[in-house]
Amino acid sequence: MFVHDMYVLGESDPFEIKMREEATVNLELKKVTPCYHTSLVGNVCYRNLPIRNATVMVLDENCSPLSSTTTDENGRYRFCSIIKPGKYKVIATAIGYNTSNMKTICISKNIVTRLSFTLKKSWIVANGIVYGKILEAGSKKAIEGANVYLKASKDDCEMIYKTISNHGGQYLIYDIWPNNYKIIIEKKDYMVTEPIELKIEKYNRICLYFDLIKDSML
Repeated sequence: MFVHDMYVLGESDPFEIKMREEATVNLELKKVTPCYHTSLVGNVCYRNLPIRNATVMVLDENCSPLSSTTTDENGRYRFCSIIKPGKYKVIATAIGYNTSNMKTICISKNIVTRLSFTLKKSWIVANGIVYGKILEAGSKKAIEGANVYLKASKDDCEMIYKTISNHGGQYLIYDIWPNNYKIIIEKKDYMVTEPIELKIEKYNRICLYFDLIKDSML
């Protein structure tokens, strides 16, 4: 049978004792961290590319966090002898990615349990979003099929993003990289809007409504 210490003997402060003197010294015992002889290892990746600094979390059956770690530069993680044998739930997450689905595993003594995750990019988290509604000036009627252009701020000819308004006049441009842009709306039988300058930064959520004016020359 394997026997190990339950406590570690601490060290006292220095003291001096002379002949025929007595001294009382209290020592503090520290409990040894239990060694469960278990291993949970795996990888976190995106399209077979490792994700560095992803967080992997182990939860109990009630989804309460028990332990977590982060992946190394190769996307690898490891829990060694810190999780006692049993049934657990595990998730992985990283900045700029969607959190993984929760997986249920059984961890056993003296067995290496392997569990890997493949994450998907999260455009909602990482980059900017511009959204809003396009209406007819005066009547406030929703305009369907309007072209929404996002162009480079310094070049009118360089179109970066394009979308079309839906039946409710709504539009959405997502996954916009941080930069300076200008937004322009075009629709047949209406006047083209004046360019509006936009500065997109990470996590920006910009809402813009546009009123289009009927082209009186038609």
